Amino acid sequence: MSKLKQMRLIKKITQVELARRLGVTCPTVCKFEKQGIFDTRIAQKYAKALECSPIFLLDGLGD
Repeated sequence: MSKLKQMRLIKKITQVELARRLGVTCPTVCKFEKQGIFDTRIAQKYAKALECSPIFLLDGLGD
């Protein structure tokens, strides 16, 4: 499970709600949940919507 999905579930936000907050489509959210986030700019955007640290959302930095 990607860190993005973990945080979304912790915050009890649906993919639909997260997509609405970001101004993107649900398939976009789904793609990042499956692939993970490896770009700091994307992590910052998602972190703002989820009210968390962008560092947490970056996959590939360990658990």
